[in-house]
Amino acid sequence: MRRKSGHLLKASLIERSTLLAHIRDGLGALNRNDVRLVADTERAKIEDSLDLDAASANQHPEENRWDYILSVPSLSQLVGLEPHPAKDSEIKVVIAKRTKSLEFLRSHLRAGIHVSQWIWVTRGTVGFSRMEKARRRLDQSGIRFTGRLLQNLG
Repeated sequence: MRRKSGHLLKASLIERSTLLAHIRDGLGALNRNDVRLVADTERAKIEDSLDLDAASANQHPEENRWDYILSVPSLSQLVGLEPHPAKDSEIKVVIAKRTKSLEFLRSHLRAGIHVSQWIWVTRGTVGFSRMEKARRRLDQSGIRFTGRLLQNLG
């Protein structure tokens, strides 16, 4: 059962953050197709969510933007979720999205708060030519690739 009070994501943002208006309960900020990328067992763990891509589009229209930030109170963590095609050519793109999102979130998160996990999940087939090399690059960049379904938040 999900905790009804506190709202970890909302509490993690500074009072004047423009992101506050974009927070939704549970997986409410996610596109319907993207909700399916999160295992049923993990959905109830998510207290609130933010469509970071949409919320930051006006300020950074030409930048690579991470899609979602989720709160997982049972872990006391914020988690970034990026549904994105899994191909060799997209590894750099996803790494750039994380980098730009880290910069953007600095001015919105309270002191000492950070996104603990950055997770990449794909809507389609996995097309990495060398999976070990891809995973190594992602690990070095602080990104966990989970394939077609996020089965474990931690």
